[in-house]
Order: sequence, then structure tokens, then C-alpha cells
Amino acid sequence: MLLKPISSLKAGILTGSIKVNSVGSTIKKLSVYCSGKQFVQLCYAAPIASIDQVFFALEQTISAFDSGANFSKKQELEFLIRLTGRKQISRALDLTGLKKGMNTALLVIVASNEKEIKKIFNEIKMQTGFKEKKIDFKKNEKELIKIHGILQKEIDALKDLKNPVQELVLEKIALVALEN
Repeated sequence: MLLKPISSLKAGILTGSIKVNSVGSTIKKLSVYCSGKQFVQLCYAAPIASIDQVFFALEQTISAFDSGANFSKKQELEFLIRLTGRKQISRALDLTGLKKGMNTALLVIVASNEKEIKKIFNEIKMQTGFKEKKIDFKKNEKELIKIHGILQKEIDALKDLKNPVQELVLEKIALVALEN
């Protein structure tokens, strides 16, 4: 589990896999943890470049709610907008929504403290069968290039960086904040 303070809150991220029999039922199990500034999101991991992207989206989400610049009334949906760089919730859900069957997934929890995050993680793992495992986000590059319309000349311009595709994805999703 990765933990990071964001504003006055804590954020936790687990990577892994989950078998989904019913998307609606799985979402319902998570919704009980969403209240006030606390929220939980479980999403498909393929359109994600890195954990940095996830924390960046979390920071943008919390900042948007603090400043009133949010696009959605629900933080867990705002997070998907910020994660994908798509202002339309339906497009963000198309990219990150879980499908019936086996999913490589990301479990994100924002709460007031680390103890609460760990408690929620354990409850969700038991309720949903989420299995923690490391994800190689580098495998997502081809899909990310397609999703974000990244051009080869953009990648070439950043070839000196360790991960130019990741940097370009972060740049693209940062632009959604400017569209408000």
C-alpha cells in the first residue's frame, strides 16, 4: 500500500486484481465509504501511466473541491475526471470503469488518517475479493498514447526523460484543470 498526505487528508493506493461478477454490486459495496471528504474509488488500471498520475489526480480532486472548481458533485467521480483528463463523466467511466470478469485494478482511498485507510482497505478486500499485486504500468504505454492522442514527435522531444509517455500523460491531464 502506498500512502501520501494530501492537504489535510491521507490518500492510500493499492494495485491488484479483482474478479467482478456484478459491476453495480461492487460499486454499491464501495459507496458506503463515501461521505464528507472521505471517498473510495476502484478503477481499471490499464489507462494509467503511473502511481504519480494517481496521486496527481488525487491532489487535483481535493484542490478542486476545496476551491469550488470541481466538475462533479461526487469526489469519487471527480477523481476519475482528473485521472483521465476527460471532463465528461461518461468518458472517464468508459476508460476506467470495471468490467464483468477479471480486472487489473487500482483501489484508492482518501480518509482523515492512515488507520482509517487501512481499516477500509481490509474491509473492501474481504468484501470484494480484491487481491493486492504489483502492476507494471509501463505495459500501458501503447494504450495511453492512443487514449491521449500523443504524437511520436512529442515523445521524441522528451526522449531524455526516464518516462516521456508518463510525463506527457501528466501534462494532458493537468490541462483539464485549466478548462474550468
